[in-house]
Amino acid sequence: MKAIGLICAAILLSACGSSPAAMTGGLVTVPSTTDARQSVFLEPLIVVVSCQGSPTLVTDVTFVVSAGPSTSSIDFVLLHMIDGSHLGGPSVTFPQAGLVGLFGPTSFAGTRRFTFRPRFACGATQPRFMTADVTLVDDTSHVKRVFSLRASLP
Repeated sequence: MKAIGLICAAILLSACGSSPAAMTGGLVTVPSTTDARQSVFLEPLIVVVSCQGSPTLVTDVTFVVSAGPSTSSIDFVLLHMIDGSHLGGPSVTFPQAGLVGLFGPTSFAGTRRFTFRPRFACGATQPRFMTADVTLVDDTSHVKRVFSLRASLP
């Protein structure tokens, strides 16, 4: 009976390890996955060039990334525009080599901001929101974690 109680307690405690959080700025609401080790938040999106009168949508996308108690590296970033008409849509990927080309070394301690200015081809309809997957690697344990975020376009 004690074993069942210990198992239940372990399950409850492990469920507390990562809890969803939300950050709101202006018209942008962004869910983020956080825990005590690492976190990724998305600042409000800034549209530089809209699809109205242009074949390209350009937006500033800034991630605020916390490495936790050790150093971490950004390994991969995927940005995906969603217009609501279907599941697909334009996307931009940034593999490790591309990230190093943009930011220099991506290994950091503490908190660091990464600002992207991706260009997306405009479709038949204006994108309504953007999703992002940011892969972080803990430089000590080499554990990879994917943080998925979503933001509405202003």
